[in-house]
Amino acid sequence: MNESNLIADAKREIDVGDVTRAHQILQPLVDRGNAQAIYIAATISKSGESAEEFEKRHVEFVTLAASKNYPDAVYQLGYFFDVGESGFEVDKKRAAELFKKAADLGHPRSQWIHACELLWGAGSYEQNVSEGLEYLNQAVKGNFDEALETLARFHESGEFGFERSAQLAADLRNRKAP
Repeated sequence: MNESNLIADAKREIDVGDVTRAHQILQPLVDRGNAQAIYIAATISKSGESAEEFEKRHVEFVTLAASKNYPDAVYQLGYFFDVGESGFEVDKKRAAELFKKAADLGHPRSQWIHACELLWGAGSYEQNVSEGLEYLNQAVKGNFDEALETLARFHESGEFGFERSAQLAADLRNRKAP
């Protein structure tokens, strides 16, 4: 069975609550260094694992998957730095760098975060509207709810030169997840 199918099987086991079976499926992939499997394994506890052991393994696995450029893990590591979670000190500059990296790897939430930094010159990046709109459009293409809402608001307000259109705003909002 290929790795994608094994990961899908592990996700199904997680969905039905059998994390022991999920770990059994993921472990050979983790041993081979599959970044997605490492990240998924980071999100579920093991039988008999204390909260402290889980937290330690969680951080270790997220960091490892991020080092392999797995977008979800890069975002999660950025989040740790952004809010000072899981033993990380708040470092907004490092968080912004990681969000940009995850955005460049195709992570929709990170594309939206980085777009907002660029559009308003907030955080670690100077304002760059054209580049910010590019990242926002990428997040919109990924149907990321906050990006759809942001663009809808631009169509309502005419901000950044967008055509004012209640219909375009409504169309964007209709694309959001229920």
